[in-house]
Amino acid sequence: MSETLFDLGQPDPESSPPRCRLCARPAGTEGQPHGAYCRGGHCSNTDRICQRCDGPFTWTGSDPVGSKYCSTECQTRPTPMRQWTGRAVTEAREFMATKFPTICAHCHEPVSITRPWVVGHKKSRTAYPELTWDRDNWQIEHKRCSDQSAWQAAHERTARLTEHHVDTADVVRQLLDVALGMIGDDPDLAEVMISYLRDRTTR
Repeated sequence: MSETLFDLGQPDPESSPPRCRLCARPAGTEGQPHGAYCRGGHCSNTDRICQRCDGPFTWTGSDPVGSKYCSTECQTRPTPMRQWTGRAVTEAREFMATKFPTICAHCHEPVSITRPWVVGHKKSRTAYPELTWDRDNWQIEHKRCSDQSAWQAAHERTARLTEHHVDTADVVRQLLDVALGMIGDDPDLAEVMISYLRDRTTR
């Protein structure tokens, strides 16, 4: 089995309970057992763990690089992305299952835990891959609603790239790379993205 990188705050299959997003303490409190931080909704520990290099550092409260990183180098270094697939997604579902009963983020109708549902993303992982494993960016969706919204993710990615003045040809190339990379773990979304690109390039 290939080595898996675990983001801070994500459940590690070798330990329980999951770790606070910002430090080495266990996440959650008696009043907020599913909280992402050691104090439930926030981290009160000044002894932090860098979200890039996993190195320990002390947060003084006034660091120019903020509370998540040990240095400017780590703050500006791109986050390594891991695929939305496998055991980590199962763990994401287990975490979000604690939110039931709830409604679908798209149609706002009730979601049954016994019917097909998925862990979706408020900001799509296609347009914002750096937020793929951010729990605050997760939401519960009906499977059918998630499938129907796939084209919106491709459009969102295009809009984000063009906002940053990326050349149209580069936008298409980047989206195609994303789509091809998703064929293995999300063929439906990959197919929608490829269709979207075909439509954009034949206008």
